[in-house]
Amino acid sequence: MMNKLSFIGTGNLASAMLKGVVEAELVLPENIYIYDMDSSKTNRLSETYGVNTADDCVSAAKSADVTVVAVKPKDIADVLVQIKDYCSFVISTAAGTDISFLSSKLDSACSVFRIMPNINAAVGMAMTAFCFNENATDEQISFVRCFCSSFGDCMSLDEKLFSVFTALAGSAPAFVYEFINDLAFAGVKNGLTRSDALKIAVQTVSGSAQAVKQLGVHPCELTDRVCSPAGTTAEGIAALRKNGFDNAVIKAIDKTVEKDLKMKK
Repeated sequence: MMNKLSFIGTGNLASAMLKGVVEAELVLPENIYIYDMDSSKTNRLSETYGVNTADDCVSAAKSADVTVVAVKPKDIADVLVQIKDYCSFVISTAAGTDISFLSSKLDSACSVFRIMPNINAAVGMAMTAFCFNENATDEQISFVRCFCSSFGDCMSLDEKLFSVFTALAGSAPAFVYEFINDLAFAGVKNGLTRSDALKIAVQTVSGSAQAVKQLGVHPCELTDRVCSPAGTTAEGIAALRKNGFDNAVIKAIDKTVEKDLKMKK
C-alpha cells in the first residue's frame, strides 16, 4: 500500500502536483511530507494543505512509501545518492534525465519512475507521460497512474518517445498560447476590444479542445461540420493553408524534437 508520500523539492510543478494529490484525496495530508531548501515554500504549503514539513531530504524519504523527487536536473544526482538507502519507490520529474541514469544512483532493487507533466498541471489539466524500470510492480504502476491523473491526464509511454512527447505536451502549450494571442489580435484588428477578443479566443480554443475529447470524432470531421460550401469558415481554412499554417505547426514540432535530442547528446 502507498499510504505515505514525500516530495523533495516544492517548486511550481511540485506544488501543482501536491495540490492535485490532496484535492483528489489520493493520500491524506497528514501522510504527506515535503522538503525544500527554501523553508518558506514548505511552510506556506504546509499551512495551505495541512501536510508535514521535513528537515532534510533524507528524513522526507524515510517517512514515505513513495518519494517524488522534483528538483532541477543538475541537482538530482546528489539528492538520489543521499536518499538511496531509504527508498524503494521513487518518482522523478527531472527533464532529460533518463531511467537508466536515475536507477544507477539508487539501490538496484528500487522501483524508479520518470514522469513528464506539462505546465497545465497548474490548473489540474496537465498531460503527463511516464515510464519505469524493470522493478516496477503492477500496484506501483497503478499508483503512478492515479498520482498523475490527480493533476490532469496521463499515459505510459516508451522512453524513446519522450522527445516527441516533450514537443507535443511540454512545448506545444506555448504554441497554443501564441495561437490564442494571434486570434485575439485579429479580433482587435477587426474592431473588438482586447478583453473581449481574448475572452472569445480563450473560450473558442478551450471549447474546441473539449469537443475533440468528448465527441470522440477526428478533428478533420469537426472541421467539415463547421465548413459550409463556399462559406466563411472554408474561406478562412483556405487562407490558413495558403499561408502555410499546417506546415508551420509540423515544423515547429519537428524543430522542438530535434532540439531536445541534441540537448540529450
